[in-house]
Amino acid sequence: NEKVPELVDGANKLGDGSSQLVNGQVALNDGIGAAANGSQALNSGLGQLYGKVPTLSNGVNALAKGTGDLKAGTSVAAAGAKQLADGSKSLYNAYTGKIYPAVGQLKAGANELNKGINQLVSGVSDSTKSTAMIQNLLDRASKSTNNDEKNQLIQQAMQKTQEIQANAVKSAPEVKKLIEGASRLDNGLNGLYANLDPNTSEFGLGLKAIADNTGNLNAGLNKLNAGATQLN
Repeated sequence: NEKVPELVDGANKLGDGSSQLVNGQVALNDGIGAAANGSQALNSGLGQLYGKVPTLSNGVNALAKGTGDLKAGTSVAAAGAKQLADGSKSLYNAYTGKIYPAVGQLKAGANELNKGINQLVSGVSDSTKSTAMIQNLLDRASKSTNNDEKNQLIQQAMQKTQEIQANAVKSAPEVKKLIEGASRLDNGLNGLYANLDPNTSEFGLGLKAIADNTGNLNAGLNKLNAGATQLN
């Protein structure tokens, strides 16, 4: 009878331990199930990952090809820009070294032409006023005592005067046209020369800007090409 309480308490503890053991077994079974499910999920995830490997490989290959194409494209662009820069520079050099000076020479030639025309006009004008020969004839006539000779000399002087006046009248319209044409040529060349000035004209400054900007473009594309090479 003294041991009965202890026996009852021990039996209760044994019952509690059995319950805990059952609960632990259930938890173990649940853990095993969860582990199995996790293993299946892991296998599924690995399968999906393996399935994506070809796509990833294709993407890497496409990226490599794209960078290669980019490098090739920038190389071509850089080469084209260099040709453009060289061409614009050559054009500008030809313009400043040959074209503009040639216009200047043409302008100088027009000035010389204008001077020649002025001399021609002066010569025509002088011819109408030139009386040296006529005066000589008249002097001889005044000194002559022979009336026939005197009349002949006077007739020669009058005829010479009429010839000079006729030539002057005949050539005057043509000379006037020549003067007007030379003046227009001179004015046109002056305007052309001013509009081609490499330091002040829009044309000259525009050509210089093209040469400078194509040089900058060439430098920029060279940097882009270098970056594409590093990327490749």
